[in-house]
Amino acid sequence: MNPEFEFSFEPVTEQELVAFETKNHLALPKDYKDFLKFSNGGKSVLRRFKTLDKVVISSIMLFFPLNKKEEHNLEGSYQKYTHNNVVPPNFLPIGRDPRNNIICLAVSGEETGRVYFCDLSHLEEDKGLIKELIRLTAASFTEFLQSLYKAE
Repeated sequence: MNPEFEFSFEPVTEQELVAFETKNHLALPKDYKDFLKFSNGGKSVLRRFKTLDKVVISSIMLFFPLNKKEEHNLEGSYQKYTHNNVVPPNFLPIGRDPRNNIICLAVSGEETGRVYFCDLSHLEEDKGLIKELIRLTAASFTEFLQSLYKAE
């Protein structure tokens, strides 16, 4: 399923995906790679979502693109949040909500492919995100896209 976008970025090539994976020593799930090849992020028409426990309702305001021209992009977000130990080391930030919380995709381990909402509003400096602020949102990227809806 490919969502409808208000705007999106130039699709990426297989070579660009391989270069990103190689540079960052990770393997992106196939459904997420297909998404990047189709749209490479942007602002989707349907963007509201709930965490699986229904505690958090938010919106994805931007899916980060795989390019360095945009201020908010996959490479920069991976460096800022993952390399600086804000989120778990197996998380790739793939988007943000209106309050600059981030949506992450697990890219290794038993959680591979799962999508999480990471609430950065209570982030303590130098401690990273506590487990209670990380909420499972979908079992896969495809499931996450399928769960998006329009606000009433």
